[in-house]
Amino acid sequence: MRVLIVQNDPTEGLGLYERYLKDSMVSHTVFHAYDLEPEDGFPPAEFYDAFIIGATPISANDVDGHDFLRR
Repeated sequence: MRVLIVQNDPTEGLGLYERYLKDSMVSHTVFHAYDLEPEDGFPPAEFYDAFIIGATPISANDVDGHDFLRR
């Protein structure tokens, strides 16, 4: 199994998710969406079997100030 973790904010850690995945020897990638440059894209979804979408203190109504939320 391959898991993609989308971390949406640098202050929101992965907590027990990351420990569980490591302890279970599940292959996972942490993608820092908040670091996206305009020309960057998200990893291809077909490379992963499951997704964990991280929390963010940013409101979904604030997409104008945070381009990665719009994507």
